Amino acid sequence: MRLPAEPRCDLGRPAPRARALRRGGDRGVTLIELMAVVVIIGVFAALAAPAIAGQVADRHVTRAAEDISGLFRVARSRSAASGAAHSVCVTHSGSGATATLRLELRAAVDPTNLIWGAPVTSCMSPLWSNADSKLLAAVDLSAGDYANKGIAGVQTDPSVDCYCTTPGGTPWYRQNGVWVHPTGWMYAEFQLRRYDLALVQRGATRLVRLGPTGAPRVDVQ
Repeated sequence: MRLPAEPRCDLGRPAPRARALRRGGDRGVTLIELMAVVVIIGVFAALAAPAIAGQVADRHVTRAAEDISGLFRVARSRSAASGAAHSVCVTHSGSGATATLRLELRAAVDPTNLIWGAPVTSCMSPLWSNADSKLLAAVDLSAGDYANKGIAGVQTDPSVDCYCTTPGGTPWYRQNGVWVHPTGWMYAEFQLRRYDLALVQRGATRLVRLGPTGAPRVDVQ
């Protein structure tokens, strides 16, 4: 007599429904889903790009203001250390969005030998030209690192062309050819602004200001 077969019980093998669900969970990502993710990322990148570009451009303006401020700081420190008067001389051109500045740091030396000449202590003796002073550094808003960056620079008192510091730390400025000792809490200001391609001002204005001792500071307005 043949006994009926016992029912098979395979505990290690999942049921057909479980196998189907497992196969569905491992199917991966379709091309359409991948393209949708790429489009979403592109949209967010396009929205963020102008803000990022504006921040980068603002950093250029901040750096320009710090470089101009640095010229005045170096003029004061080098004047005291070397025993020679140092000046920051300014040339400007244009207006509005096309206004630009060039500032040159110069040391007063014996004009017979601009390289190794003896230091000149007076601010008033040199004309602060290439013939009687040594060019040490310059910041030009229309050239070098700042070319085509949309940075406009304005000097609030364009009648002043040189700001000088003696070895003793006394500040002077030359206004319409006459040397004057500064009074008041501020005697010089340079305004730096950023303009876009449509000549519209963007971002904040950076102000480089000189106090009564000739010490510079950078403000944001």
